Amino acid sequence: MIGHHTATPHSRRGRGRGRPPRGGGRRAPPYPLGKFCGFYLLVLAISVLLKIMFIEAPLDPGAQVIGFVITHVGGGLAMNRYVLRRVVWHHDHNTVADIAKLKTSLLLFWQVMYPFFFLQIALVRYC
Repeated sequence: MIGHHTATPHSRRGRGRGRPPRGGGRRAPPYPLGKFCGFYLLVLAISVLLKIMFIEAPLDPGAQVIGFVITHVGGGLAMNRYVLRRVVWHHDHNTVADIAKLKTSLLLFWQVMYPFFFLQIALVRYC
């Protein structure tokens, strides 16, 4: 029959709306540690190059400090936006205080803390 649409009770005209069936076994994909590490190395290299540019530039010391701070915080923000948006938080540790503490420490000390964070993910994943 032309123009006749037979819809199942769970479909909404093929738009893909609605909740997936319970117990479907859809698991979150594993964290792309290679991409995380590659992005970390890219941001670290850009940060180091910008800091070298600020050292070599004929600027007053106040402008150099501001450039260092902007570069450091910008790198931390880029890392937090890329990595932490892809992390699935465990329900026991999904409190505002715990996540705020982790995100703040990763933002301020990202050059040192992200390798340990990746190591923790790798240990949980492979061991």
